[in-house]
Amino acid sequence: MTKNRRNKRKARGLAASTGSNYTSARRQVTGGWTLYRAVAADVEAILDKQLPGMSLESVGDLVLLNEHLDLSEATVQSLVADFDTLVVQTAEEFEGGTQAIHATVEAELVWEGLLMKMQAHALVQSGGAEFIDADFNDHYSLVQIVEDEPVTATLTGIADPHAESIESLNFDGVALAIS
Repeated sequence: MTKNRRNKRKARGLAASTGSNYTSARRQVTGGWTLYRAVAADVEAILDKQLPGMSLESVGDLVLLNEHLDLSEATVQSLVADFDTLVVQTAEEFEGGTQAIHATVEAELVWEGLLMKMQAHALVQSGGAEFIDADFNDHYSLVQIVEDEPVTATLTGIADPHAESIESLNFDGVALAIS
């Protein structure tokens, strides 16, 4: 079987599994511009440049498993994507080839925030956090926490495979349970 036939077969399979058109799938298989690579580059830029410093409450749906946590001052330090888990799907294809896309990727979340001193010391001793400032004030310590489980970041946007561009990609948030 020739390389061209293999690529055509792969493209048909990719188009069928992702719901994209054959032309887009063929570009992905042959190594030209790919929706996946373009989305991956934009995801990395969004996670690296837009999210650090944002309040933790603004990046998604938080479920607090510990009522003693005060996350009102908590901020995102980093959200590092595991690109092996990146999934890009065409949600809808419009006339002219423009596509609405949906992407998800697992990521490691690092955040910092204030915890009551007793809880902060217990969390640091258990290895669940590191002190940034153990004596932030009389009642609180400033700690950095790396979440044990990866979070799933969700993004949506518009792509134009014919122009080989991502017109927009928006961070929709993460779902996170904090204990």
